[in-house]
Amino acid sequence: MTVTIEGTVTDHYGAPLPGVVVAAVESSTGSVLGQDETDPFGEYSIGGLYNTTCDVTARKLPYKTGVKEDYDVGTTGTITVDFSLRTLEPKVIGDTSTETDIGVRGVAAASSGEPIGVWGSVATSDGWGFYTPNDARIDGTVDSFGTWIVDTANRFGYTGNVVQGGPDHSHSGGPDGQTISGGESHVTDGIWSTVGGGGLNEATGYYATVSGGKENVAGSPGFEGGTVGGGILNEASGKVSTVPGGTENVAAGDYSFAAGRQARADHDGAVVVGDSTTTTVSSSTQDEVVFQAGGGLTVQAPSIDLQGQLFSSDGGLHLTGSDLVMSPAPPSGAGYDLRLDNGTVVIDTSSARYKTAVQPLGDASEQVLDLEPRTFEYVDRSGGRELGLIAEEVDESVPELVIRDEEGRPDAVKYDRIGACLVPEVRENRERVEELEAENQALRAELGESRSAVEARDEQIDELERRMDDLTGRLATLESRIEDSTAGSAD
Repeated sequence: MTVTIEGTVTDHYGAPLPGVVVAAVESSTGSVLGQDETDPFGEYSIGGLYNTTCDVTARKLPYKTGVKEDYDVGTTGTITVDFSLRTLEPKVIGDTSTETDIGVRGVAAASSGEPIGVWGSVATSDGWGFYTPNDARIDGTVDSFGTWIVDTANRFGYTGNVVQGGPDHSHSGGPDGQTISGGESHVTDGIWSTVGGGGLNEATGYYATVSGGKENVAGSPGFEGGTVGGGILNEASGKVSTVPGGTENVAAGDYSFAAGRQARADHDGAVVVGDSTTTTVSSSTQDEVVFQAGGGLTVQAPSIDLQGQLFSSDGGLHLTGSDLVMSPAPPSGAGYDLRLDNGTVVIDTSSARYKTAVQPLGDASEQVLDLEPRTFEYVDRSGGRELGLIAEEVDESVPELVIRDEEGRPDAVKYDRIGACLVPEVRENRERVEELEAENQALRAELGESRSAVEARDEQIDELERRMDDLTGRLATLESRIEDSTAGSAD
């Protein structure tokens, strides 16, 4: 439940006053809790008030502001507050009835000092030093190089448009609250858009801002925000995007940030920082942070707090570059592995002086060989099927290879440690290979000896066969002679 303050505002003759801005202001802080404008019958209503003490004010020129103080607002109900406003009595009155007449004119012809044409001052924040109605503007030439223009203003609605200093400025004249403070050839075309200075800058979106520099563009039609701090040829066209300075940077994604030189934050939430080179560096996905640092990246901090999940396609965190600077720095002349240990980046060292409770590995290597790789898809990631081990299965065989979460549950696998576990298997296989090579050499030698014996036997057989052939020939000759001898005896 809430409280509503309502009532009627009239002039001092009792006639209803439309267009009076009535506001409920918290007495202790001065904060406006709610406001309404009176209708043609002089009536207003401010709702949504709750459990506070407030003052009620009624403002409309040329009437004196009405103030009624210290209304106790509870949690429910209606409070009636009426006003009767009297007309202010002007000290200087200027009136005109033709297009060429001037109501009030102030001319300062002094050549030194502080010449002032028209000056208006009030002693309270509720008054006006100089006031123009909604269809008027102040337009005066400051000098031959600059102008000061204040367009239609409404104290209780949108502010007017202001153009000050320098030539060739332009604003749309439509949206309220546009401001050009100085410089040359600026353009504003959005509600509450601002160009602070410099040259050839544009602020074209709602609340868009270019503080200075040259040829910078902030915002785009129909989008909110967009800020360029300075520099040259920068563009912040995404919703609430930012380019602090530099040159040729583009923050095109919503809530994106680009800085340095030729940095492009093309995706929503992307942060891209370029270096001094002419190589363009760009974002590739939303909510990404990209640094281009040709001279290396140095982080100096007493601690670094990494929150969230860090991963790549193979489940690792990769730091790449020609130099990785740490403070305090590790010894030179060697490479070191970095890993996260309970949120702290640590260096893995191998010296025995950093270790205690050193024990043999045992049969862990055989258990590693028994692990079963799996294919799977991550629940909260895209990219198709992956290959790896399941932490719970590894925990059953080799728990030393498992990384646990805060509740002690298996969460990840120390893939970088698997190679160390397999050293005994590699050594055993090497020894077995050496044994097999020795056996092979012995067999080769034995086979060589057998082959030599076979060759010797083959030679003996060849010799025996040659002798057999000789004996067979000689026997045939002998048989022939015997036959001839027997035939002669018969004659």
